[in-house]
This record gives sequence, structure tokens and C-alpha cells, in this order.
Amino acid sequence: MKKVEYKKYDCIIVGAGASGVGTAVVLEELGIKNYLILEKGKVGETFLNWTKETRFISPSFTSNMFFIPDLNAVTPLSSPAFSFNKEHLSGVEYAKYLELISQHYSLNIQEDTDILQIEQLEGNWALMDNKGKKYFTKHLIWAGGEWNFPKKVFENTLHTKTIKSYEDLKDEEYLIIGSGESGVDMAHNLMSLGKKVKMVSVNNIDEDNQSDDPSKKLSPVTVTKYELLKTNKKFKFIAGRVVKVEKNKNKYEIVLDNGEKVISKNIPYEATGFNRVPKIIENYISVKNDDLDINNFDESVKAKNLFFVGPNLHRKNVILCFIYKFRMRFAIVACEVAQRLGSDNKKINRVKKYYKKYNMYLEDVHACDINCEC
Repeated sequence: MKKVEYKKYDCIIVGAGASGVGTAVVLEELGIKNYLILEKGKVGETFLNWTKETRFISPSFTSNMFFIPDLNAVTPLSSPAFSFNKEHLSGVEYAKYLELISQHYSLNIQEDTDILQIEQLEGNWALMDNKGKKYFTKHLIWAGGEWNFPKKVFENTLHTKTIKSYEDLKDEEYLIIGSGESGVDMAHNLMSLGKKVKMVSVNNIDEDNQSDDPSKKLSPVTVTKYELLKTNKKFKFIAGRVVKVEKNKNKYEIVLDNGEKVISKNIPYEATGFNRVPKIIENYISVKNDDLDINNFDESVKAKNLFFVGPNLHRKNVILCFIYKFRMRFAIVACEVAQRLGSDNKKINRVKKYYKKYNMYLEDVHACDINCEC
């Protein structure tokens, strides 16, 4: 039998999106060179697959010279606003920004590599890709994001993730299940094209927006869109919890928990968000009440040397889903990996100091409680 040869690395990052690229930059600054980023598609693939009309809800602004990094930057001294002279970038533009960062730091990225299998072997990690190639590492950082794992709840529906462009939707009327960012954005774009839109949601948007935490309510730019929707006669909001969606001849019946049925002529779209953890890695991380069971280094409590970076960092009511939030943990993870690799402590401390200077090194996640006095 032919012996299987593993390519060995000190650290492997799965995913070359915002979190994967940002964390790799810290590894470079720590002097760690024997690492590899494995990307299913191209750098920024998630953003390349965004709906054409979708834009960042968090604005970009070049404020780095005041030690306040652009909200959407993944490194202290870069700025998507500077690169594109725009506040709200498209997915394609942001993917280009990540590509520019990758080139500037000469990051070790292997594109078009879909990881199909991950297993823990005697305290180490073995990965196999779609071409049968295998990789071996002591430290595994999951930066796969959420976009590829839509939370589709019902049959007879499509997820908003599947929409390439709202211009492709040719019917005159649509129904959306969910009233979060993607639901309101879809409704706004469809109504801009003259469509009729019904939105069904258990959530009361106006009440939800009383929260202080920006991760628990609509962003200001989306609230503006929602206020415009409410004044449009072609928009209808229906309050209720959807329990199932039935297809009946040439129509769809959305059944609510109170027995009421809402009729849609066309297949409904779910704006129901994304799953925290994909199946490929679910055996190595516990999820409790939608929170990842991770320690202070964002390492799985269940599996040693498995770290998480990115928008799936939820724990104890603290949601680090925006780039300006989860980027504050890049250096936490990278410096811990460097420590375990026996890197020079002076260099590690210099990197920590540098990232703290730019407010990109958050040690105590639970210090993020918000109390807005205005």
C-alpha cells in the first residue's frame, strides 16, 4: 500500500476571507512563516458571491492616522475607504481589498482548495481537500465564516444567499420570511424595482431597534431603508411566527403559529441567517444556546489547538459579528499560537502592543457591554 505523505505546517487557516487574511497578517508580523491558508475559491470568495446590489452596512472612513482603524479594515494601517474612496463597498470591491492586503504581505494562500475532511489525530490535525491532497498541522484556525452555511428552516423556499442580483427576479410580487439586515435589504431593493413585497416575521423591528448593541438591531443604513418601506403602499409587514411553508398548486401557503395562512404567488425567500458551525467541524466544537464553547483564546474547549476567528464568535450574549468587532481577536489567537510554537516573547509582546495601540486587541470580551447614554 502506498504510504500517504502529509504536508506539515505549524498552522493552517481555513478560509481567506476577512478573518483568515487578517489573522495571517498577524502571523507574518510574529515571524511565523510555516503556515498556510486554504481557500475554497478565491481570496474574498464570500464577498465575490454576495448579491450584486448588497453593500456593507458598516461605513468605511480613513481615520487610521488617529489610531482608529477603518471599521472594515483587517489590519491597523489599511483602509477600504482609501482604496476605493467609498463608504459602503460592494462585495467585489471588498474582495479586491483583501486581495491587495494578501499581495502586500505575500500571504501564503492556496486557492481553489475545498477541505472535505478534518480529523484530530493524536493531538494534531489532518485535513484532506477535494483533490485528495492531505495536510497536517499542530494548530488549526477555522476562518470559514458563515456565508457558505445558510440557515434554511423550511421546505418550499429559497434562501436569500442564492440571489445573484435582484434584477434577475422578474415576478411582480415576493414574500420574505425574516426581518433582519438581509430581509430588509432584499425588500428595499425589490421595491426599488417596482415590486410588491410581503414580509413575515415574529420580530417587531421597531421594538428590536431599542437595543444598545448594534449586533442586535438593524444598522442605521438599514433602518433608513425600513422607514422608506413603511411608507410604501406596495410593502406589507405581517407579524407572526412561521411554522411551515406548503406548496399548493400554483401558490405557496405560509402557515403561522396562530393558524393564519399568508399566500404567495411565488416561492418565498428565507432571510433567516446562517449557521455558526458547519458539519465538517461540528464534532470538535460545542454550541450552547447559539454560543461557541470556547476559552479565552477562542480555542474550542472540546478540541485542543482548534481556534475560531470571524463572525461566528458568539458567547454569553456577546456577538462579535461585525469586522470591527471580530478583528479585535485576530492577534489574541495568533499570539497564542506563537506562544505555543515557542516564538520569541519580546516579539510577541511588541505585536500585542502594536495591536492594542490601534484598538485591535481585545482581551476581555465581556467588557463589551453597552450602555448608550444618548
